[in-house]
Amino acid sequence: MVATRVLQGEGLDARNIAQWLAIQDRLAAGRPHEGDEAWRLSDRDLVMIDESSMVNIPALAAVYQYIAAAGAKTMPTGDHRQLTAIGAAGGMELMVDAGASYELTEARRFTHEWERAASLRLRAGDETVLTEYHKHGRLLDCGTIEQAERVLRHRVAG
Repeated sequence: MVATRVLQGEGLDARNIAQWLAIQDRLAAGRPHEGDEAWRLSDRDLVMIDESSMVNIPALAAVYQYIAAAGAKTMPTGDHRQLTAIGAAGGMELMVDAGASYELTEARRFTHEWERAASLRLRAGDETVLTEYHKHGRLLDCGTIEQAERVLRHRVAG
């Protein structure tokens, strides 16, 4: 949902997977809502699935079924080393292992230069980079599990 809001903030007409599938389901059933027709797929469409590694496999399969039925194309993007979906996941990792894929090697969405290098080291599994995060105040020691839960509840509520 966060990525969808970012794309919408950049002027793109974006939907998250659940919203997109609901639109496609209504179109397929012949019961479109106002604005749904703009999302009807054709063989001239390219569907970008941003953060596709965070989509569960059943939802991803449903997306692919609609795309294939329309004769459209898809371009899944994401990072198989980041968070995966809640539920059955791993589709992005399978795609990376089984086929051609491209990988960005430069981090761009960071304010401070140290964050760019640190994020790439963390992605590669370099645990020693945690000292960088600690040095810059990005790691918080919240004590016990119960204390950490209280801090988290406070941050979410506040």
